[in-house]
Amino acid sequence: MMQWAIDSTHNYAWAKLGTVIPMAVVSAEVERQFPGRWHGDFYIGARGIRFWDAESDNQTAAVVRETGMQCFTGGTAFVPWSVILGRQFVSQFEADRIGGSVTDVYFDGRDYWRQRSSGEWRSYSKADIALYLKVDRGLRPQVSRGETFSEVDQAILRIQDHQDIHCAAPLVHRPKGIVLIDGHRVLNTSTVTVLQPATDEEYYQAVCLAGGASASMTDPSAQSNNHQPSTNNCPYPWLYDYFNGYFDPPEQLDYFYAWLQRWYQSALEGRMRPGQASFFAGVPNTGKTLLSNVILSRIFGGHIDASSFLSGEDGFNSHLFTSAVWAVDDVVPLTDNKSHLKFSALIKKMAANRTFSVREKYRVDKLIEWNGRVVVTCNTDPESIRILPDVDLSNRDKINLFRIAERDTFTFPRDVESIIAAELPFFLRWLLDWQPPDEVIGDTRYGVRTYCEDSLFEAARHSSSAYSFLEVLLKFFEGQVEDTWEGSSTELLSAMLNDQDGLAGIAAKYTPAKVGRELSKLASQGYAVEQGRRHATRVWIINIAQLSGRDLDEKTPF
Repeated sequence: MMQWAIDSTHNYAWAKLGTVIPMAVVSAEVERQFPGRWHGDFYIGARGIRFWDAESDNQTAAVVRETGMQCFTGGTAFVPWSVILGRQFVSQFEADRIGGSVTDVYFDGRDYWRQRSSGEWRSYSKADIALYLKVDRGLRPQVSRGETFSEVDQAILRIQDHQDIHCAAPLVHRPKGIVLIDGHRVLNTSTVTVLQPATDEEYYQAVCLAGGASASMTDPSAQSNNHQPSTNNCPYPWLYDYFNGYFDPPEQLDYFYAWLQRWYQSALEGRMRPGQASFFAGVPNTGKTLLSNVILSRIFGGHIDASSFLSGEDGFNSHLFTSAVWAVDDVVPLTDNKSHLKFSALIKKMAANRTFSVREKYRVDKLIEWNGRVVVTCNTDPESIRILPDVDLSNRDKINLFRIAERDTFTFPRDVESIIAAELPFFLRWLLDWQPPDEVIGDTRYGVRTYCEDSLFEAARHSSSAYSFLEVLLKFFEGQVEDTWEGSSTELLSAMLNDQDGLAGIAAKYTPAKVGRELSKLASQGYAVEQGRRHATRVWIINIAQLSGRDLDEKTPF
């Protein structure tokens, strides 16, 4: 009858009576606190002595259960582990168990975030995360006897109290996990990785295989400011030829290398430093798209097409911040001056700012950090070249204008992407060790001087709205006797509207405020326009002779 009584209790819900602790953990603690008192293996269902009672001598007086000991002597039918081994031991186990179960689970005030087995971070509802804690982490959803909450409830509360975050966002090439931004805890959900350079040893071996090593190839401190090693011992021969004939004029190469070096080095360090947006303009089939969509994309873990956002067509931008390379290839539909101005303003903003408001459908906007680069490639025909941004003083230090050389003899093999993938680690090793010439080193903000190739700079000036206004201005000043004109923007517009040579119809689309803005742009672009004051009124001084290119007859320009 006793055996039947014992057997009838095997299926009892012992887990409701206390904290379930793995038998290996309990066994070790029993031996530590009560050495030699238990004989045989310690497992669920095993019978033995009431080891915690020094006066007990019955070797079959108790049965091991998940949450404590079932007893047949001693006056208490069940004694939990908290009584036998101490509340501190059980509390510490519970803390470790709950704490370990919520590792890498975060709460942003609305959603719960966890990383899937694929490495992707995803948000979940409270019900979904409770299911995850129960199934994957093994926590009990049932409430134990004498308690008012379950292990799952404890875990969710711990996540809310100790695993809270300001937001979750892709912080490209920043440390994984929690990153502090302006004092806020931000969960970095980016899985993008930067391409690692070859080691010094790998580089040296590749040089030897390529045809011999020189001091300048194996010792970074011995390198000169020359662009790259000779073709005889270069471990990246195709990229060597590609870059060394890529620019016209060739002086642009040092600026490009310095721009890329700063970007890459800071990405490797886990915090990209800001840099200029770069435009690459040239005739078709010269490898412009290859640079942005293959070479830079492989280096920085991918690229994304930012054309729609930068042209103002798409206001939702959250997907863009998953990449460090914003590529704009060929023609962006900039149909009028307004869209061109917006494009130029966004280019300036992406280069100048470090934090941005991220807009995502059905979610609250959030501020995140991004220091990637905008890379624009275009042809040099009249339609394509219109993509070049305004080059006024506020933009000029934030953009590079690189002109690509015309080279009919350069060939792109079918397996060019495989060649690039094999050579890039060696090129990047060289790039990190390269010392930029002094003339390309810039201020601390961007680290590298801006480069604007002359013909592209002029093309950018001509494509701006200010240049269109300049043509109207020159038309108005035809036949003027004086070399300078002085007056307010209102006075200038009034004179244009009263013009008898057909200019009134063209000038009608302007307002005094717009005239003032266009004059300000002309001044910032280096034209002979200057702002001054006459009494308490703001006026403009325009040197007509310089503006129109007439000879000043040795008069002193203002």
